[in-house]
Formats: sequence, structure tokens, C-alpha cells
Amino acid sequence: MSAARNHDICRFFFAVSADHYHMCYYCGTQPASNMYQWIEWIASRNMPLSEVDDPLTRSMSKLKAVCSKTLKRYMSLLMTAVEAQISAEMSGLYGYKSTLYLENCVALYGVYWQKGQLKLVLLAIAPMEEEPSLSFLIGDNCATNQAIAILLNVPLIGCASHRFNLAVNSYLSYCKTEVEAVSALMAALRTINYRAALLKYTSLSPRRPNATRWSSTVEMVARNVRCRDEIKRVDIVFDLAPKATTHRRIEALQEDLRDFQSVTLKLQLEALTLADVRVLFDSVAERFPSTKAKLSATAPIVHSPAFEVATVKVINGEVGRLTSSECKAIKHFEVAAAPASSGSKRKQRDDEEAEGDFATSGLHARNASGSPQTAALYTELLKKLPTTSNRCERLFSQTKLVLTPQRALLLPVNFEILMFLRANRN
Repeated sequence: MSAARNHDICRFFFAVSADHYHMCYYCGTQPASNMYQWIEWIASRNMPLSEVDDPLTRSMSKLKAVCSKTLKRYMSLLMTAVEAQISAEMSGLYGYKSTLYLENCVALYGVYWQKGQLKLVLLAIAPMEEEPSLSFLIGDNCATNQAIAILLNVPLIGCASHRFNLAVNSYLSYCKTEVEAVSALMAALRTINYRAALLKYTSLSPRRPNATRWSSTVEMVARNVRCRDEIKRVDIVFDLAPKATTHRRIEALQEDLRDFQSVTLKLQLEALTLADVRVLFDSVAERFPSTKAKLSATAPIVHSPAFEVATVKVINGEVGRLTSSECKAIKHFEVAAAPASSGSKRKQRDDEEAEGDFATSGLHARNASGSPQTAALYTELLKKLPTTSNRCERLFSQTKLVLTPQRALLLPVNFEILMFLRANRN
């Protein structure tokens, strides 16, 4: 192998500028890379801005030291650059995915279609303002969100997870006797004396329900069924243990709750469409009639039933079956010219995910039945609309890790920059 010449070395490390000067590749990118890594570390790990000034942090990091004032300056510049890119991409139709936080803050996620894929970016944590190209809102089915949608004159896509939680709670109200029996038993087993007696037979701890999460009821019932034999051996709680007839009803309740659990997990998928949600809701309503009041397409809780029904028909390739009111509801999503293809083909689900559960079986049955495809007359954004506002809920869960009591004096502008850069890392 021949030795490298000076000319080759210079060409590798330097670029010729127009003014006959040379720019070092290493020097031109290393400071920017160094600053970006500091920003990424602070934003991603929920670290205080003053962490970069700490002598111990500087001594343990391989990055070149920077001060907090410089860090905040570059974070602001980076946020401006990201905002400019998002603004350029959101030139067409878009919508807001929002969730109220505390009293006067709204998390706004921009939802739009760009380069063949659905994009969701955090726009701001601030009061909502009306925009001329705003086409829809996504949020909980609360009265506040419905009022905002009415004021902005746009359809509201109710969060599917929120609707399903209400439906499950209505179902549990019919099983109140069984749930209360298990809850009373678990409450007794969590006392010191009873818990010590149970520890002789099993290391599993009793579970208690959480008033805000029905999933805790699933865990409580499952734990009761799992430890029934061990609990019966504890003499002091024998009278509280459900009798054989009640226990059979509890076992049936556990099977129903497992089906509910499979549906709520399926609703967390980002690729789920409104048509998939409609299949899941119809399957649940058919098996559990008490949930129909919350899950039907025309339920009172639905703010924009015509819009949701029309969107489902477009996804299923049933554009020809749209009524006049449904066409009016999605008129904003019409494209200038229909493509020549015979329609879009639905993406097949991964069969390896949760094989055999209630939710997956319903979706597979719907895909197998198929539907006649027609020419696509509407933008792809309409077919890929998010079905839940879970991303907003997760965002506010992350804010609790940032706004700790030790950071109570964090300026709102710095807080928004941190959350903006963290949410839009991609």
C-alpha cells in the first residue's frame, strides 16, 4: 500500500472555498455536533440546564465544555430551525391533536401527510388559535373539546381509548356485586395480620382497584383467581372468600376483562385507522350489549358522527355509498384529481402480534371479508387519521418529570423549548 501524499491528505480534511481559502471538515462540524449532543442529552434525560456548568459533569463527559447561557442560546436557535422545517412541511391540510392540561394549557400536535407517511409533531404547549387550513381536531370527548371544535367549525375525532374506557366502566357497573366482593377480600388481605398469614402460602401480594383505571380491576380479579386456593387456607378470611357460585361468575368476568384488555392494547397502535376502530367497537358492542351506548357509530358522545362514518367508508373503498351529509363532512379532504388506480390496498397486520386474542381476531375477520375498492378521491391524510390522543397524554406525563419542585423557577419559554425538542427529536 502506497503512502498517502500531502495532496490526498489535504483533500480528505479540507474543502476549497470560493475565496481560495480552505475549510476544515472536522472544525466545521465538530462544534455543531458537540452542541447538538449537549442539547440532546439535556432534553432527553430531563436534566436541568445548569447541569452543563457542573464541574463533575464536565470532567466525566467527553464533550467539550459549554456554559448554560450558550446552551440556551443554541436551543432557541435549534427550535427556530425545527419550527421552520415543520412550517414548510405543513403547507397543505393538517389537523390538531390536543389535550387540556391544568387550567390554561393545551398540547397541540400537528397531524399531516408528507412524503408518503403520516407525521405527528409537537407544535406548542399554549392556548389554541384558529388557523385557515385547520381541518380537524383529535381529543377526548369532553365538553371543552367539543366546544372548541364548534367554535373552530371543524370535526372532532373523539379519542377511541377514552370512549372505550367509558364503555368498560358501564359494563363493570353491571358486575358491581362480583367486583365489590373481590375488592373487600383484597382489602382485608392487605392488612398486616392477614398479609402475614397469606405469606405462608404464596409470595403474591393482594391487589386493590384504582378508581381512575379499570385495568387495575383486571389485575385484582386475576390475582384473586390465581391465589384462590392459597386464600382459602387462611382461616381468618375464609368467610370473606367468594362462594363457589360467585367464584364462577368472577371467572367469567375475568375472561371478559381479558377481551377488554386485548382491545385497549390494540387501540394503542399508531397504525390503527378509524375503520379498524369501528370493527373493534362493533365486535365489542355485539358481544357486550351494555357497551353499545358508548361504542356505536351514532352514540350521543360522538361529536361528528357524519365525519367518522364517511372516513370509515373512504378507508373501506366505499366512496360510492357516501350520503350527501357525509360528502359535505369530508369535502375539505377532496383532492384536485382522482388517481387512475383502482383504489388503495389496506396494509396487512403483522400476524405475529397477539395471536388469537379477541381484538386481533376481529380485525382479521374484517380484513378477510374485504370490500369493493373504488378510485381514491380524497387525500391520504383522511385515511391515516390518528384514532386516539394518547400521545398528548404521554407528553403531559413527561412534563411531570421536568417540572419537579426543584425546578419550580424554570422559565416557561425554557420549559417549552425543552419539551418541543424532546418531542420532535426525529
